[in-house]
Amino acid sequence: MNRNIYIICSFLIVILADSSSANYENSLVSNSSFEIRDTGSGFADEWWSAPFGVVTYHESEPNKAHSGEAFISMLPGPDGWSTCWSTVDIPVDSNTVYTIGGFVADADSGKRGEKPTGAARFKLEWYANRDDPYDQRIDTDYFDLTVPKDGDYYQFISHVHNDSDANFVRVVLVTSQVDDQNYTFNFDDITFTRTNQLARPDFNGDKTVNFIDFAFFAQGYDKEIPVYDIDGDGSFSICDLDLFTTDWIRTIPDMNGYQFIWSDEFDGIEIDYSKWTHEVGDHWYNNEIQSYTARPYNSIVENGNLVIIARKEQYGPNNYTSARLRSLSKADFRYGRIAARIKLPTGQGIWPAFWMLPTYQVYGGWPDSGEIDIMEAINQTYRIHGTIHFSNTQHQRVSSSGSYYTRGLNFADDFHVYAIEWDPNEIRWFVDNVMYFSETEWSSGSNPYPAPFNEHFHCLLNVAIGGDWAGPPDESTVFPQKMLVDWVRVYQRTP
Repeated sequence: MNRNIYIICSFLIVILADSSSANYENSLVSNSSFEIRDTGSGFADEWWSAPFGVVTYHESEPNKAHSGEAFISMLPGPDGWSTCWSTVDIPVDSNTVYTIGGFVADADSGKRGEKPTGAARFKLEWYANRDDPYDQRIDTDYFDLTVPKDGDYYQFISHVHNDSDANFVRVVLVTSQVDDQNYTFNFDDITFTRTNQLARPDFNGDKTVNFIDFAFFAQGYDKEIPVYDIDGDGSFSICDLDLFTTDWIRTIPDMNGYQFIWSDEFDGIEIDYSKWTHEVGDHWYNNEIQSYTARPYNSIVENGNLVIIARKEQYGPNNYTSARLRSLSKADFRYGRIAARIKLPTGQGIWPAFWMLPTYQVYGGWPDSGEIDIMEAINQTYRIHGTIHFSNTQHQRVSSSGSYYTRGLNFADDFHVYAIEWDPNEIRWFVDNVMYFSETEWSSGSNPYPAPFNEHFHCLLNVAIGGDWAGPPDESTVFPQKMLVDWVRVYQRTP
C-alpha cells in the first residue's frame, strides 16, 4: 500500500469508526439487505408478492444472479400481470431528484425476441404519509426495461424528480403478459437513492489530491459540509475515505511540458452526457456490419470504467450491436497530449478504436479535413496501429501509419495507455509512454500545410464489427466482447 494512503487510513479509520454505518433512510436496498433470506415467507425481507404464488425468491443460481447471491424471479399470473411490492416506505424530500436502478434478465432465454416492451418494469408509488393505502397514492412513475435474451443481465439506471410533494415512496417490480406470452424475469440489486453530484476529493482545485485536501477532509468530518460527503449519502463514513484514497491514487498530475485540461474518469454511475454523445445507426463506413445503439445493453459505466459491449444479436438489419461515443461540441481540442487507458476486446472481426475527427470540416468532407487514429486493433489484438488520414491535391485519400508489436503481448489481457502528442508540425504515437511512430508531413488538397491538422478535433470511442480491414466474425469469435475504458485525459503544452 502507498505509504501516504496507509497514514490516511490509520488516522481516519479511528475518527470515522463511529459513523461507518451510513444513514440509509434514502436508500431502498443494498446487496446485504436485499438478499437476506426470510425463511418464513421464502422472500427477501423487503418484498412481498401479489397475486401470491407467481413471484419466487431464489438462493444463488449460477449464471443468473447478477450479484452471485440471490434474485427475485417473476412471471405474469393468471390475470396477465404480477407485481412485487416493497414493504418499506422510503422517506423522500420534495423537489429532489432520485436514482432508480437495478438489473433484470430474461430467464426464458429470449423466447420470441429479446425486447418485449412493457413486459418488465419498475414502478414508483408516491405517498404523502407512511402506510397510506394504494388508492391514496399521490403519483406513479413507470420505467419500461429493455430485456436481453439468453439470460444476460441488463443494468437499468434512471432519474426521477419528486415534484409532487410526496413524503414517501414505494418501489414496485412489475411483469406483464405481452403478445400472449408469459415471460419470466429475474430482478436483482434494486436500488433507490438520492441523486447527488459526487464531490471531488480535490477540494482546493489544484488538480492533485494530497495532504492539503486531506486536511480539508479531516476538518469537514461530522460538520455536514456537503463538499466533503464524497459519496453523497448524507453522512461521513468509510465509504468517503475509500473514495478519497482512490482519487489520491488516481491523481491527475501535470506532465512534463504539459498541463492537464480535461478528462473523463468514468467514476460515476452512468455515462456523462455533458461530455459524450452516442452515435446510433445501422449503416456505417468500411462495410462494417454492426448496429450502434444508445442502449445500456451496449454501453454502461461500471466499476470505474466505460464499458462498450459488442453483442451478436439481431437488431434492425444487422446481426451485431455495439456502441460508438463521441465528444463532438462537448470536448474539442487542437494540439496537446490525448490519452486513454483501455483494455481491448479481441477476436476475429472485432475492431476497437480510440480516434479523432474534425469538429468543423473547414477543408471539406472526409478525407480533406483529416482523421487521427490514436489506437486501432483488429482481430486478435497483438498489434496496435496509429494512423492519420488526409488528402492529396486531387482530394484522394492518403494515409500514413505505424504499428506497435511486442512478442507475446496481447493487448486484450490488461489495460494499456494509448496516446498521441499532437504539435502544429508533428504527431507522435505512444503505447504505455513508448513512442513507436511519428509523422511530420501531410496535406489537404490545395490547402496550405499544416492543414488539415491545425483545426479542432473531437474524440471517439467505439467497437466495430467486421468491415473491410477486420473481416467478418467467424465460429471462433466469442460474444459478447467488451472494451473497458478506465479514463480519457487531455493535456496541452505548458504556456
